[in-house]
Amino acid sequence: MTLGKRQFGGCNGFQLKLFALITMTMDHLAAYLPAGMGIPDWFHLIGRFAAPLFMFFCAEGIFYTHSRKNYMLRLYIGWVLMNLCNNWISQKFAQPSGIIILNGMFGTMFLVVLTVTSVELIRAGQKERAVRKIGMGLAGLFYFVASFAVQCGAYIAMTGMFDAQTGEITNRMFPVVQRGVQIMMIFVPNLMNVEGGFLFVLLGVAFYYLRRWRIAQVAALGVLCLIQWLALPQYWLTDLFIFLAAIPICLYNGQAGSNRHKFLFYWYYPAHVYLIYIVGYLLMTRWGVAY
Repeated sequence: MTLGKRQFGGCNGFQLKLFALITMTMDHLAAYLPAGMGIPDWFHLIGRFAAPLFMFFCAEGIFYTHSRKNYMLRLYIGWVLMNLCNNWISQKFAQPSGIIILNGMFGTMFLVVLTVTSVELIRAGQKERAVRKIGMGLAGLFYFVASFAVQCGAYIAMTGMFDAQTGEITNRMFPVVQRGVQIMMIFVPNLMNVEGGFLFVLLGVAFYYLRRWRIAQVAALGVLCLIQWLALPQYWLTDLFIFLAAIPICLYNGQAGSNRHKFLFYWYYPAHVYLIYIVGYLLMTRWGVAY
């Protein structure tokens, strides 16, 4: 076992993905089932392992996939469909607790793949003197920046269109801008609306470019946790458990493992969220479990 090599040993990719799915499920059980079920708060802490592991395997996927274009397309379709289902299920089975579904890791992963692909196209275009590749790469980075800027601008514009004290709308354009933001929330993944935001997108990109040096990947995860701790020191325990995801990352042996369930994450992620949320709704509304 060496610090500079990728291969530390222990577990293959499929085993670690299953571990991530289990920890994610524990987090969502605590999030969407009523408090009367007695699910302990430490389920949320265990769930902090999931997001860094998904970013790690997103970076691995970028390296090993046969088509980054198809990889991005799958993630984008997953993002849009999950947003539509999030809204519908949160309204159709609205929990009395007021909790709604906001899960959207597909969008975060999409931005990671988009960023890496864009940078690599520019690098390849410069090397090959291929203007088309450079243009495609710049277009990807333009989308990355412009989509974020547009949604930020829309939010800022909305704050000036109503009276904060009375709540009254003072500009007739408010509904138009609001509808535009709602459309972007569903169809335009950007740093403002994806799960984890800028830091987790940056983490996924760092995992890709540091993939030859596992210790450097762990350091990148540590930097993310440090930034979050400095910003919100009261959540230090959450940041600690996010950093503990370094343990399974270090156990990764570089092997994919079973390939029979290649698309397990794509269907399990939304399916288990909606099942748990609907069960939570039934427990609160039909069986009177305290929330």
